[in-house]
Amino acid sequence: MYSKGLADREGASVKAGLFLADADLLKQAKPLFERGGLVVEEASKANGGAWDGLSSGQLASLGVAVFDLRDQENLISKARELVDRCPSDAVVVVLGRPNDLDLYRNLKAVGVADYFAHPVVPDDLAQSVLTLTGLTKNMGRRSGRLITVHGVRGGLGSGLIASGLAAILSQEHGRSVAAVDSVLGAPTLEGYLGVNSPGNLGVVLKAGERLDKVLLRQVVQKPLENLALLTGFAPPGENVGERPEETRFLADMLSEQYRYQIWRSQSGSPLEGQLLAISDVVILLTGGSIPCVRAIRGAYQWILENNKSARIILVYNQVTPDPVFLATQLAKSLGLEFQMVIPFVKNLGVDLAGETPFDNPRHAFYKYLTALAKLTLGQSKIESTSLWSRIKRRFQ
Repeated sequence: MYSKGLADREGASVKAGLFLADADLLKQAKPLFERGGLVVEEASKANGGAWDGLSSGQLASLGVAVFDLRDQENLISKARELVDRCPSDAVVVVLGRPNDLDLYRNLKAVGVADYFAHPVVPDDLAQSVLTLTGLTKNMGRRSGRLITVHGVRGGLGSGLIASGLAAILSQEHGRSVAAVDSVLGAPTLEGYLGVNSPGNLGVVLKAGERLDKVLLRQVVQKPLENLALLTGFAPPGENVGERPEETRFLADMLSEQYRYQIWRSQSGSPLEGQLLAISDVVILLTGGSIPCVRAIRGAYQWILENNKSARIILVYNQVTPDPVFLATQLAKSLGLEFQMVIPFVKNLGVDLAGETPFDNPRHAFYKYLTALAKLTLGQSKIESTSLWSRIKRRFQ
């Protein structure tokens, strides 16, 4: 049976083997495993996923083994054989096609730690393995993902994109999400998500280590199913969020209750540096103005130097009809590539005024938000998550 104590091996790194039948999944999952602290020793692709040619030497040193058995007729029998060939304390994860609870239970009975039905979300696969190995706890890592939507200047749509991304992840992808607005001088998430009452983020930050799960559940607002909102206003001069440990403590508390955190940030906000330093993913927003060109260089370099493990998603949002720099011009000037370009959307204001939900395909920003959600999850199409994760979500 698998062990949760792999990360306790003093001085030893946890070695992983990724035996996948999908080249795209292999390409996306490998860096996520490595960023999580695993050493990927074996990463290979095989047609049919039989893995009969694997030698005992290839498996002997592995603490984690992920096997794609999607084309196996007797999946349970094959899984039992592979579990027996792996070290007794190894975490063995199996991927297959059937989405079946009885199959999941039978796989657990033969020593499989978790099961994912195809298509698989790379981020969910990596997070499951890191949790099972104990790396999220022992390496000081949060169990969930912290995503910061950061505008290098004001007026770039950080509030719109953060709230829309939170809505898409929670409503279309079924993830539990906490949306947090760290721009305390001008919060906007509550307006985009249809919440009229003020939030208590300032109070929560000041509570520090006095904050507990019960209090946190009481102060968050619930604009949508699976979506919690934490926002608040602090007038200029009020010292809120000055201590980095307050922000980190709140992020850790949220990660225990929500799979994803979407924080809104922008240049000049009090928590800007703290968030960018601890984020797992930074969605860096820029536009085509001259101040944006100057700011994007500095922000991008700062993240590279201060948060080497963060994944940066560069987004160009054309907020005016005639910007000074188009996306292609700015990318060439910076020597960088934008993962997403959002053109000027003329009828966006109509949808916002009419309170059209973000997850409504008729919303002017819908296709951009759904594409950004897929980029954030590290996938090329909307995919399923772990069978066990979805079962647990259903009863939470």
